[in-house]
Amino acid sequence: GYLYRRILSMKGSNNLSKTIVYETVYNQIDVKAASDGALRKKKSKVRDQIKTILDYWKQEEFILGYVENKRGQTIYSVTIRT
Repeated sequence: GYLYRRILSMKGSNNLSKTIVYETVYNQIDVKAASDGALRKKKSKVRDQIKTILDYWKQEEFILGYVENKRGQTIYSVTIRT
């Protein structure tokens, strides 16, 4: 839901950033885990699900494409082309 709303608002506004920070998505869906390893695994699953959704939206021509951005070793955000 958050992803869809963000992309819809991106399409309507030239001022809004086209980048979605993964940490914001994790906070929106309240990702928590008992250990660091489990948390990394959950975050990885969320990123995979986001990529699956974005691939579908690209196929349906809702978005033009997307690219993941890294900060060092960490996959930090995704930039949407609308």
